[in-house]
Amino acid sequence: KRERYFPGKRLWLYVDRVGLSAKGPQIILSRTHKALVKHIMEVEIPEIATGEVEIKAVARDAGFRSKIAVFSDDKNVDPVGACIGQRGARIQPVMEELAGERVDVIEWSADPIELLTRALQPAKIGKMFIVNDEDFKDEESGKFVKKRVAVFVEEEDRAMAIGKKGQNIRLATDLTGFEIDMYNLDEYEAFMKQFEKMQAEES
Repeated sequence: KRERYFPGKRLWLYVDRVGLSAKGPQIILSRTHKALVKHIMEVEIPEIATGEVEIKAVARDAGFRSKIAVFSDDKNVDPVGACIGQRGARIQPVMEELAGERVDVIEWSADPIELLTRALQPAKIGKMFIVNDEDFKDEESGKFVKKRVAVFVEEEDRAMAIGKKGQNIRLATDLTGFEIDMYNLDEYEAFMKQFEKMQAEES
C-alpha cells in the first residue's frame, strides 16, 4: 500500500543503514522495516517503555498488517491488554502512525504449540505436530533445515489460516520462526502414519 507524502508532513522513519556513496555520506531511511513498528510501540505504550511489557517478536507485511508477540513476567500485567488499551485506545495511535496498517498483538509463549496457535489467529487450529523443533544442518545433503510444524485445520478454516495471498501463514512463520505446512484435519491420521514410517526407516 503506497503512502502519499507532502511538504510539512511529520513521519516516523527508521534509520536502516548509514554508509558512504560516491557522492558522500548516505543515510537510508525506511517506513517498511519491522523495527519501526517496535519503536512506535515503545513510544506510545508506557508499559513497553518502562520494560514491564517486552516485545518478543515482530512480523510485518508493511502497509497492510503486522503481528506482534508481547510478554510480561509480572503476573499482574496483561501484556496484550496493555498494548491494545480500552476499546483499542492504545493501539489505534500506532496504526495511525503506520497509515492505517492493521496491528495484531498476541501474548508470547515459550511453548511453541501455544505460540503458533496464537500466531495463526483468527483461524481455529484442529491439531498441530512439530516435525522438528530447531534449525539444523542436514549431514547428508549439507542443506540448512528450518524448524517445521504441520498444522491441521477444518476445511472451512483453511482459507482463514492461510490468509489472503498467504499473508496470515507468512506472518505466523516470520513471528515464530517455524516453517508451517497446512493440511486439512482429516489428513492427520494419514500424515502421522507416514511420518512414523519415515522415522522407522531412518532409524
